[in-house]
Amino acid sequence: MKWWWAFVLGVLLVGVPCSALQVTLAWDDPNNAPGTVTQYIVYRQDQCVGTFLAIGVVAQPTRAFTDLNVLDGNTYCWQVTAMAVTGEESAPSNTARLFLSQVVAPQNLRGAVSQ
Repeated sequence: MKWWWAFVLGVLLVGVPCSALQVTLAWDDPNNAPGTVTQYIVYRQDQCVGTFLAIGVVAQPTRAFTDLNVLDGNTYCWQVTAMAVTGEESAPSNTARLFLSQVVAPQNLRGAVSQ
């Protein structure tokens, strides 16, 4: 079975079978009082250039999102904002940057008999 790996600054984030290449993001929300956030908006920037586009909304209390729309060999950046009950959107989170690459199996394995 082939595996896909996502790396952020050299740290392994997620490995999933290649039939379902995906990236799972998770975040903390330590500063908002209970009941003030209704949802989180996930933004992605392809190749980490240009505008961040909204790709998903997650209802509170969930603090994770799985991006199923990623391709091998590409770099992506994500940010998350919090939406308050008042309709106010927070500033963006820090940026998570990932390069996705497929691990390639070794080739030309050989053996030799010796005495």
